[in-house]
Amino acid sequence: DGIWRREPGFLAHQAVGLPLMLIVAGVGTVAWFFPDEASQKLAATPEGRVHGDFLTSDWLVSLLLGELLLWDIPMSAFPSLRSAASVGHHVMMALACVIALQPYLLYYVPFQGGGGALQQVAVHRAVREQVPFFGGVIELSSIPLQVVDVLHPKHFVEWTERPRVAQLNAACRVAFAALFLLTRTALFPFVVFGQVLPDLYHVASRDPDERVGAAVGSALAVGFLLLQLYWSRLILRQILKKRGGEGGSKASIRSREEASSPATAYSQLDDVRGHRAVEA
Repeated sequence: DGIWRREPGFLAHQAVGLPLMLIVAGVGTVAWFFPDEASQKLAATPEGRVHGDFLTSDWLVSLLLGELLLWDIPMSAFPSLRSAASVGHHVMMALACVIALQPYLLYYVPFQGGGGALQQVAVHRAVREQVPFFGGVIELSSIPLQVVDVLHPKHFVEWTERPRVAQLNAACRVAFAALFLLTRTALFPFVVFGQVLPDLYHVASRDPDERVGAAVGSALAVGFLLLQLYWSRLILRQILKKRGGEGGSKASIRSREEASSPATAYSQLDDVRGHRAVEA
C-alpha cells in the first residue's frame, strides 16, 4: 500500500502540474512586467490590446490549451480529481483559449497564465494580449498550491505527520494564500475593470461588428472574476479562523480545515493552469 499506488492519478496530475505552473508563471510574469519593445508598441492602444497578435501570449495559450485537452480534462475521470467546479473551469478555460487564438485579447494572457484563465476572458485578439497576465502572473499562486494539495491530510496523512514536511506544508499554505490574495483578489479585479472591460467597450463602441465579441469577452471576464472573489472569500474566512484560534478538538479542527481550507477551495479550480488558459 505505497503512497504511489494509493492515488497514482492524483500524484501524476500534480507531477505534471507543478513544472507547468512554474513555466507559465515565469514566462507570463516576465512578458507582463517586462514586455519587449514590439509588444509595448502593439499594446499602446485599445485596438492593439484587443486584436494584437502577441507571440509570447500565443505560445502560452497554445501550451495551456494542449494541457487542458490532453491532460486536465481527461484526468477528470479520476474521482480524486473530479468535481463540477473543476470540470466546468477546465471547459471554460479551453473555450477561452480557442477564442484567444483567433487572436482576441491575447495581450492579457501572460497575466492569467496557466492560470491563464484571466486572459481567456478577453474574447479575441484582446484575449491574446492579456495572456501574460491571466495565463501567467496569476498562476504564481498555483505553484505552492501544488504542494499544499499533495500534503493535504485527505490524501497522505502519514506525510503531514513528519515535522519537516509539516513545516513545508505550512510555509506553502502561507505562500499560496498571500500570492492568491495579491494576484487574484487584488490584481485580477484591477486588470478586469481597469483594462479589459474598458478596452472591450472602446472597440465595441467604434465598430458594431465588435459588439458580440466584446459581450462574450466581458461575460467571461466577469464570470472568472466572480470565481476568484468566491475563492478569496473562502481563503479570508480560513485566515480569520486561524487568527481567531477557534477552540475545539483536533478532530473537529481537522474536519473544518478539510471542508473550507484555501487549498481545498482552490483545488476545485484545478488551476494548474493558471491557467489554465485565460483570465476571466
